[in-house]
Amino acid sequence: MSLMAEMSLPRTEIFDKHFVEKIELGLLALFA
Repeated sequence: MSLMAEMSLPRTEIFDKHFVEKIELGLLALFA
């Protein structure tokens, strides 16, 4: 994790945003 974060901080931030969105969609699908 640390190596990837050091290599590209802005990229990890964007990835985290998309990752959170996917998790939220998955939770909505499970609870729906």
